[in-house]
Amino acid sequence: MLKKIVSGTLLTLLLITIVTLPCDIQPVKAESRNVIATYGEGYLEDINGVLVLHVKGSPYEMGYQNGFLLKDRIQGLQGEIQQIADIMGFSYEDFVDCAQAIEPHIPQEYIEEMQGLADGADINYTDVLIANIGPDTQWLCGARSTECNGFVVFENATRDGHLYHGRSNDYPLPLPDEPIGLITVYEPENGNAFVNAGNLGFIGVESGMNEGGISLSWTGSFTNDLASDGMPSLLMFREVLQYSNNLTEAINIICQTDRTIGWNIVLGDGKNLNACVVETSANYCEVFWAGDPAEDIEPHHSIPNAVRRANHYVDPELADTQRSPYDPRESSWIADSWARYEKLSQLIEENYSDIDAGMSIEFLRTPPVAMYPINIRSVVFDSTNLELWFADGDSTTPAYEREFIYLSYDDLFSEYLVDLTISSTAGGNVTAPGESTSIYEKGTVVDLMATPDAGYHFVNWTGDVDTIADVNVAETTITMNDNYSITASFEEAGGCFIATAAYGTPMAKEIQILREFRDEYLLTNPLGQSLVGLYYKVSPPIAEFITEHPSLKQMVRAGLLPAVALCTVVVNTNPAEKMVIVGLLALVSVALAVWATRRRGRGTEYTLG
Repeated sequence: MLKKIVSGTLLTLLLITIVTLPCDIQPVKAESRNVIATYGEGYLEDINGVLVLHVKGSPYEMGYQNGFLLKDRIQGLQGEIQQIADIMGFSYEDFVDCAQAIEPHIPQEYIEEMQGLADGADINYTDVLIANIGPDTQWLCGARSTECNGFVVFENATRDGHLYHGRSNDYPLPLPDEPIGLITVYEPENGNAFVNAGNLGFIGVESGMNEGGISLSWTGSFTNDLASDGMPSLLMFREVLQYSNNLTEAINIICQTDRTIGWNIVLGDGKNLNACVVETSANYCEVFWAGDPAEDIEPHHSIPNAVRRANHYVDPELADTQRSPYDPRESSWIADSWARYEKLSQLIEENYSDIDAGMSIEFLRTPPVAMYPINIRSVVFDSTNLELWFADGDSTTPAYEREFIYLSYDDLFSEYLVDLTISSTAGGNVTAPGESTSIYEKGTVVDLMATPDAGYHFVNWTGDVDTIADVNVAETTITMNDNYSITASFEEAGGCFIATAAYGTPMAKEIQILREFRDEYLLTNPLGQSLVGLYYKVSPPIAEFITEHPSLKQMVRAGLLPAVALCTVVVNTNPAEKMVIVGLLALVSVALAVWATRRRGRGTEYTLG
């Protein structure tokens, strides 16, 4: 299975909320999401049968989350690399030599991320390094291949003005026995959040889109202009998505980076509606914008609001490093690339102004754009709305024959998992689900159970308690709609306070009201704290006397009734209601004072008479 994922072409999917669609392209929410495992802020989930990996944090943390969560799936990485080497006529040692030559040119953050991946999966760092520089290693070792196609159309070329970015991934080796796919959702501590259609064991980028609507795909373009002292290509593409916010920044990253091998890099900007192709080798970097007259070199031609590429260069200087003569139709090994470029041109022009996601999918299903039978994967981005559709193939059913899957960027970057932090005060503990920080899917109903120690009783739940079914009950539930932190509160049962003695249980609702009043209005100020302290000192013998004389309980309850009523009003009303009540009490007090004064006056007159 894994030998198809370590090769030069990164396999796989891309974005997000997944649902199988017919060709009418109606986005639908994911029907099933199942969290498989979590580690730190990372987690692995299954969305409608597709693995989706979420990583977040520092480079090492993201790498470790990646390796730990996929550990069982990448343990055999070295063996699979050896199989790839055998198939392509190289040795494992050839790959190691190339990897070690390129490693000094890798930014430190990616070294740390690969080391984290190796540590998390408990595998050899060198194997992770080889996997992430696969295309560079193979081409530097002498391999060459012509697969993959990409295009971008936007504005007047599309039905709705959106930018659509399509790519077919055509695999140079036998397709896997079943679809392989891993969507990786990156939230790095620095740079843009983005999604990548990557492989097990990879941190580099094949195709992807960042939160700003910059989308990227690539097609290999063989060249004799190679160098081993450059940054690995897949990591350079990663750099583009993570650190560019517009096409100028993306181009600068590509052209100012020391490069190794040849590429046609297709870039789209769905927010600013523009696109370009960057043709590169080790020492050349040429940019072709949508509708660029520079592309009008026979037999190529430009198209307004569109770019497209297969596996050959348009720029004459770069073409000199690849083929002779210039005309790709006259080069036997590059002729199929020209046929795909020509077919994409025809499809775009014949459907100009009417192209949408559905039609873009049909482009990728049309031969020779879809390279039968090696079409491992095809994808269409709507870089304006941050959506995409993809199809994933295998040895029995290539991608062009499969239904495309809808993925929504927003859903996967919304907070799907939430944290619950549980603690307790002295006098007990939370036995279910325990005292720790746990991760749950949004909407999960979690059972809570607080257990007091000997000599204590449960008081209530405090903290983020809005979704707790009953905060005054030790055994209850909380619904996880957000990140919550809650505490189980306990207090000594010894001494039998007066109210508890009168009502016979510390869980009486009247006592809960008195506690709330104490916590909110007495313990929050020095005077109240003094009164509570005095109560705790004088109440135990009184409470004990009441307990020994049950006939007094009704009398004490009656005496407590005004206090309970007043506390209920104070605790269960909002500020405006409190003001009204205070005003009414003041009026009642004035009325009573007037009445008492008049009574006193009438009584005096009667005596004197």
